[in-house]
Amino acid sequence: MLMLFVRRPLLAAGWWALFVVVLIGIACLHNPIFHPCTSALLFLLILGWKCTLVTFPSLDDDAPLMTPKNGVLFIWLCKLVIIPTEILWVGNHISFSETVSSIALECCIILASFLFFALGWHYSPLLPSQVLWRPFSYPARYGCFYLAIGLISILLFYGSFSSYWTGALFTYTTHEAIENLKGNFIGVLANIGQRFGFWGIVLLWYSYSIRQSRRLKWFEHLVFLLLAFTLTFSSNRANMAFPVLAFLGVILVYFQPKRKWLFKALGIGLIFLVLFYGHLRVQPSLDTEQVVLLFDHYTDANNNYLEYASQLYLGSPYQLSPLLSVENPPFTLVASLLEPVPIVGKAFREESGPFLYNSVINNLQAQDKVIPVAGELYLNGGILLVAIGHFLIGIIYRWLDRLFQKYRFTNPPLAAAYFYLSTLFAATLLLSLTVLSQFVLFNAAPALLIITINWWQMRKGYST
Repeated sequence: MLMLFVRRPLLAAGWWALFVVVLIGIACLHNPIFHPCTSALLFLLILGWKCTLVTFPSLDDDAPLMTPKNGVLFIWLCKLVIIPTEILWVGNHISFSETVSSIALECCIILASFLFFALGWHYSPLLPSQVLWRPFSYPARYGCFYLAIGLISILLFYGSFSSYWTGALFTYTTHEAIENLKGNFIGVLANIGQRFGFWGIVLLWYSYSIRQSRRLKWFEHLVFLLLAFTLTFSSNRANMAFPVLAFLGVILVYFQPKRKWLFKALGIGLIFLVLFYGHLRVQPSLDTEQVVLLFDHYTDANNNYLEYASQLYLGSPYQLSPLLSVENPPFTLVASLLEPVPIVGKAFREESGPFLYNSVINNLQAQDKVIPVAGELYLNGGILLVAIGHFLIGIIYRWLDRLFQKYRFTNPPLAAAYFYLSTLFAATLLLSLTVLSQFVLFNAAPALLIITINWWQMRKGYST
């Protein structure tokens, strides 16, 4: 143990020494026009990832496969290793940044964001309360209540269960439902309420599991997982993926694989399928032949859609490039957070980060390019705000991870709720502040209510 304690600082010093040597080499050779050192800068991202992980023991992988910590480490792996490696291999495929000559500042922003995230994580002062919230007193009753809210909301939002089953996965159906309920308070409640159905199944799963005198078999877990998944259908990938990840976090609580790299490779493969779903959801309808044709188009080497989508959604440094050309930018943070708020947000739309970002890349007709949080922080306060913002993100993320770890055995629904909130909070790393605000408004209610019920039970004496 002492050997490990001594060796780790020495190992970290060695990696940072290599980082400094590469950095000095880039500084000596870099010229933004004639010699931009793009490959060396991308390699520096990979090296910075390794140096930071070796420096902070608190960022070592968790033994269980599915935890908020392992999830956020996978996000950073994509941003700092997978995508830079892909760009080194196939080149930059983000079309709106093709004229960028040097990405030195972009790489500096990404490295600073990861380093200060790691510092916030490692030195996070937020600790869970010493009070242990025990499980629900009546999980089956709450499960049925949640399920009823979810089913009624689906009926109100889509008009019928048939429309939900046949159209919820497609963008046009969702947009049509939103238009039909636009300005309707019941419509807003139905949009929020449909997220409850999934959590109703989670509570019923927990009720079933505590009635057994044994651990559930894998197929029993699978039945509940598939039932829950059928209540997440949406044209928004996050609405389906995030709840499933949270549920898997408590189902696989005892699963501790020795070869995690296999599951990281599997995760990258699943991202491949998730990105393909983005190709499917814009279709008016699908049959087997259409799916095959779309998959051929998706994987066509001449099309380059896979490279474009992965670099856009997983965090290429070139995403930041359009923001660095903005002169005298307005303060956008408040407007970005308020834009998704019904009624109120409309007044802030043209002052928000997404509007500015899409105007810079001339994409106002379809405002769908997500402004990176690190880029928006830099736009509003330079590298100092990037550092402060990601330090706070690291603190909050570690707090959510600690809460999950505290309850994953004793109170699985509560642990799943904290896991789910951590996936929503991942918008600060993968998406934007506007998307984070949208998640809080329209997705977080079921998990927050589970936390509130546990707190209320503790106050009433059901928990100690």
